[in-house]
Amino acid sequence: MNGDKKVRAEIAAGRTRRAGLIATNSIRGGANAEVLQRVQETGGIFMAWPDRAWVQDGAAVRVSVVGFDDGTQQARTLHWHEGDETDVAGRVTCTQAVGVFNADLTSGVDVRQAQRLPENAGLSFEGVKPAGKFDLPGTVAREWLDLPNPSGVSNRDVLKVFLGGEDLTERHKDRWTVDFNQMTLEEAAQYRRPMQYVIEHVQPVREKNNEKRTREQWWQYKRTVPALREATASLRRFLATPRHMKHRAFVWCPADAVPGDALTVIASDQDEMFGMLNSGIHVTWAARLGTSLEDRPRYTPTTTFETFPFPQPTPEQRVKVEAAARYLEQTRAFLHGKDAPGRKGGVKLGLTDMYNLLTAYRATKVEPVAGLSTLADAHDLLDQAVAEAYGWVWPLSEDEVLTRLLALNLQRAGHTLA
Repeated sequence: MNGDKKVRAEIAAGRTRRAGLIATNSIRGGANAEVLQRVQETGGIFMAWPDRAWVQDGAAVRVSVVGFDDGTQQARTLHWHEGDETDVAGRVTCTQAVGVFNADLTSGVDVRQAQRLPENAGLSFEGVKPAGKFDLPGTVAREWLDLPNPSGVSNRDVLKVFLGGEDLTERHKDRWTVDFNQMTLEEAAQYRRPMQYVIEHVQPVREKNNEKRTREQWWQYKRTVPALREATASLRRFLATPRHMKHRAFVWCPADAVPGDALTVIASDQDEMFGMLNSGIHVTWAARLGTSLEDRPRYTPTTTFETFPFPQPTPEQRVKVEAAARYLEQTRAFLHGKDAPGRKGGVKLGLTDMYNLLTAYRATKVEPVAGLSTLADAHDLLDQAVAEAYGWVWPLSEDEVLTRLLALNLQRAGHTLA
């Protein structure tokens, strides 16, 4: 930050006309973008490479490259690569003239104006954070389910399926967890075998923890997220998405499963919500409002879900969205049974492989796995149904979608578009 002030001072004094900045691509999102906002307020960005591969000595990260001055440069250019970015000879560098840069290094509508909407509050959560070896293999957990306890309590109360990011994007790893939730030590001790496991595997580590609550309440998760549990208690299932995911997708999870902190959970069991969240309209919004980790966009409750202005469909429109949502769910289930091309050992398609293949299929129309054309059709029908729920004529460009969503967001929040 001191260096930034020095550069601005030198620009003001006439000693430096231009400066450059290279940072990880996360500088474009969330609170990090405030750095670039200050650059815009005291000068101007005239060149930006928002998301570029940086490969050196075998290490690869995603970076943003920014050029800025005192605001006198009028020509502004946006840069990106097409093709394999690591192939210096084969890649293509593209340049586009833009009128203005936003603080997130986009041009056009500045969605960072979006406000959190009260109607979306209390529905999205980050998963629990165990902070200890509460997990155990499913083969072991299932053997303990019906072990007796002196007090008559059932181990099924505290032995649950655990879900992490890879359980959704690849295949479920059959991990279970000992979940005492917010039980007192006396209550948890009634579950004899699960408690013995936690004493052996968790207590010795947690008692050395610097955080008082984590140290003293060693039999509980570090973060139990009671609001999440309350919101999903009456549901037959809930929606979840990995916080970091290359291709944004939401999937159904069993109501009695425990979602880890690598997941964002949406407390809904309705097909309509599944359809809205998996639509290209919502995915476009989430990609622009979220930050990223390398090439994986980050989905967070506050910035991406709570700001999203959901449509208010008629009953007929709702039926269409629900039917398209079920069609998408069924198509994914069909593809999950297929072998992943090029993967040895009969590895089945997970979401990441599935959507990598869908991206390639849309570009080439080559279908290496039967069902990709159906997946493309399912998404097209879903996008059409959700657009109709907004009263929009489909298709629309991404910029038009973002412009309309932002205007709707600000209208509901009582603001106007700047």
